[in-house]
Amino acid sequence: MKTPLVAVLLVLSVGCATAQDSAPEAAAAGGAGAGGGAPETCTALDKCPPGMACFNGLCAASCNTDADCPASQRCQTSGDQLCHDRDIRTCPESECSASQVCANGYCSAMPSAGACGGSPFGNSDGCDAGAVCLSGPDVDGEPFAGSSCFVMPLCPDEGACPTGPFGAVCNDGLFPEKARICLAGLCTSKSNCPEGWSCLPAYANAPYGGCKP
Repeated sequence: MKTPLVAVLLVLSVGCATAQDSAPEAAAAGGAGAGGGAPETCTALDKCPPGMACFNGLCAASCNTDADCPASQRCQTSGDQLCHDRDIRTCPESECSASQVCANGYCSAMPSAGACGGSPFGNSDGCDAGAVCLSGPDVDGEPFAGSSCFVMPLCPDEGACPTGPFGAVCNDGLFPEKARICLAGLCTSKSNCPEGWSCLPAYANAPYGGCKP
């Protein structure tokens, strides 16, 4: 009963095949790929230079401590050990890289051709832990037909995920199978949604819901 309702809000799962080259944005770029200079782009076939890895369509520097990253980034020591942006920005306000699309307000690597589905917040949804399976999302200002895995940025160390045009909340234990990422379109309170929108529970007494105008 819970899954269908949640799936309508958004079938969550970040980064299918593209996200498997897990690593954050390039050393000078945004963690979600929005803004931040001109990082080197990458794909599963177009690899990054030595010392870097492909995450969300952009090359990211590997690291052991924050000192290995630019001042605008931090080292994800508890995860992929890559440099991620400290500040998360949303699109289309911040332009995405050529290797990305703007999916529900966050820059994401271009989705693979395969569809995703099943349980939207578990491994059975067909997406990696750092990705969400979005069903019919807004992609570059147009409705996306079907569902696919889209990579989402890591939550900032401090503060909330930026609301963007569709709302978002950090996955702070809401879905243990997923990484600590910004969940586009979901909410735990009205404060996670755009001004004038409401946070509607996914089901009775649910700990999360979807932002709705």
